[in-house]
Amino acid sequence: MISAFAAFLISWMLNHMLAGVRSSSPLAVLDIPNERSMHRKPIPRTGGLGILGAMLPLFVWTAARSFYPAPLILLALGVLLVGAVSFWDDRTGTPVGLRLAVQAIAAILMFGAGFRVPPIGALAALPEWARLALSLAVFLWGINLYNFMDGMDGLAGGMGVIGFATLALFGGRIGYEPFFVVNAIIAMAALGFLAFNFPPARLFMGDVGSASLGLLMVANSLWGLRAGCYPPWVPLVIFSPFIVDASVTLLRRIVRREPVWRAHKTHYYQRLVGLGWSHQKTLLCEYALMVFASLSAWFGAMRPPVAQLGILTAWIVVYLLLAGAVPWLEWRKSRRERR
Repeated sequence: MISAFAAFLISWMLNHMLAGVRSSSPLAVLDIPNERSMHRKPIPRTGGLGILGAMLPLFVWTAARSFYPAPLILLALGVLLVGAVSFWDDRTGTPVGLRLAVQAIAAILMFGAGFRVPPIGALAALPEWARLALSLAVFLWGINLYNFMDGMDGLAGGMGVIGFATLALFGGRIGYEPFFVVNAIIAMAALGFLAFNFPPARLFMGDVGSASLGLLMVANSLWGLRAGCYPPWVPLVIFSPFIVDASVTLLRRIVRREPVWRAHKTHYYQRLVGLGWSHQKTLLCEYALMVFASLSAWFGAMRPPVAQLGILTAWIVVYLLLAGAVPWLEWRKSRRERR
């Protein structure tokens, strides 16, 4: 637990500095609002540097004192690669192909650490190369979906705190110390950032933070699955508030033949704000969804298979209802405005 508290303190101090950095500093990257933004004035977007600055040294320290050193070093290297190309993109912009190439290299490092889609269920019939290709796709989507969802004060940081804290608890449940410690470090580093990102935000995490947390979301979910911390559905439910929103929004834009690489305001949480919900109300509802998802995963993981299937089915129904409720609210608002 000492390392987790250290992660919070280091992250808080670094992000306190980054929130007040001068515009002449090489660390000064401002998010200038545009017509798609949900903020009104320029905000520094280098908070991810504070998160990584807290996490990475503690990852190395944990590796040095554990019986799991090589995978943790590879995990740190993968985060460093994704964080570096994302910070460069935040500063000057980088070609999509270059970002994806670096993300793919980071995913290959994760394969070396043993974090890949396991041969379970129907996947056991796939050849090794097909599971590696599937693992690569999962990593690339996970990195970018977390980045896509970083569009409102407190949202990505809150998912980091709640999601990785829940993974840590699963590691603690079976007494698997490296998994518990690493996820606790991530959660507390995200909490140190959230102190400056809760509405009204003084600091954004930028791509350097969101892409790195996306990599960790996938890698640690697969790590916990490999270690026997939980059934395969558990991390999907824990991070479902991000997975469902990003995936459904992307599919909807593909069907409509919209350019998916362009910024937009069609995520469900953005549409709720467009309906007149305050940022705080929307964020608290998102937090409630995250907490309920984590609690259901925690209490359901040790239940019989039938009960686990029931929990997963219930969440599918919940998300179908939520996905239908937002357009219905938009229709009602449009109808009132036409009167």
